Amino acid sequence: MTKVAREAYLRAAICSAKPNGIPNGRIVLVVRNIAWYSFYPLPDGRSVTAEAGKSLVVVEYDIANPGDAAVLVNPGRALLTDSGGTVAQETAGMGGLHTGKVSLDEDALLRGGESWQMLSVFEVPPGEYALLVPTGRTTDEPNPHRLVGCRFPGPSTQR
Repeated sequence: MTKVAREAYLRAAICSAKPNGIPNGRIVLVVRNIAWYSFYPLPDGRSVTAEAGKSLVVVEYDIANPGDAAVLVNPGRALLTDSGGTVAQETAGMGGLHTGKVSLDEDALLRGGESWQMLSVFEVPPGEYALLVPTGRTTDEPNPHRLVGCRFPGPSTQR
């Protein structure tokens, strides 16, 4: 996973340069917003506070299946990586099928023409990161564990 994540980070374009989304296999991930916080209130009433020396990066995005056939999305949520390929697990999130620990062994079914609106919160040290886009494939295609991404800068010094 580290090697795949590092390679995706190195190839990643800037997220804001991809307003129409980042395709990967048969799905497209559209980034709606990325912001840094020390405290974030989730829409369901829960809240998340960053530990000392870390920040919360909140990513709002859609995973869409523009095709007619249902596809398997793997992993079921976007991931975050630094330049060394260290993958951060989601701290909190909403939307999609499930939140929390993401495994490359789990597929999520996304029907043709549908999309998931997602919100993911990651707790990480301030720095530049890449959002890793899951891959989409039909049930008869092999799972390539192919990740692509888009990069975004760290938090500004004035918040």
